[in-house]
Amino acid sequence: MLKHSLLAATAAVVLIVSSPAHALTLTNRDAAARQLTITDEDGSSNFVVEPDQTLNDLCTAGCTIVLEDGSEETFEGDEVLEIVDGSFAAVE
Repeated sequence: MLKHSLLAATAAVVLIVSSPAHALTLTNRDAAARQLTITDEDGSSNFVVEPDQTLNDLCTAGCTIVLEDGSEETFEGDEVLEIVDGSFAAVE
């Protein structure tokens, strides 16, 4: 009985440790490439997102994304987004 309990506890720990962290995913649905700057707790990074390109794991603990036109939005880090007509759209 103790052996089964230990095995179950070990399996639970492995599942928790190996669960993927939630992070923002962004896909550019526009016909043109989009430039953006992402600022999070680690600093700022610039990206060019080509048409139909998806960037995964952009920020896990929240970030601000600024598009090339200067518009910006703040996200929690667990969203799935698209760029459509030069703006952010949530994917549900």
